[in-house]
Amino acid sequence: PDLPADGELPPHPPRPRPVYTETTTVTCAPSTRLAGETQGEVAQSYSSIRESIGSSTVLATMPGGAVFAILDGPVCSGPHYWYQVSYNGVVGWVTEGNLGDYWLEPVSLD
Repeated sequence: PDLPADGELPPHPPRPRPVYTETTTVTCAPSTRLAGETQGEVAQSYSSIRESIGSSTVLATMPGGAVFAILDGPVCSGPHYWYQVSYNGVVGWVTEGNLGDYWLEPVSLD
């Protein structure tokens, strides 16, 4: 566009501000039992190690009773607690459980 004769740019129209109408709170369930632990154990028939949080890409499967190292977590997302784990040289993410069911648990000292 052409500049006005005085060389001044016309003022920009104000940008619309976003309107937030409600706040959504994500609650993870069940309450985490692995926070602060360095190892965990698969408490069901198997657990899938995923490429990233929420990913559908499965890198490996851990059988029931498998012990794994916990590298990071918990991370609350969608509404699970996720942990980064290492198992047999595979590093990825697993979910601790859903609602009242725990799929992973602290290593038992039996």
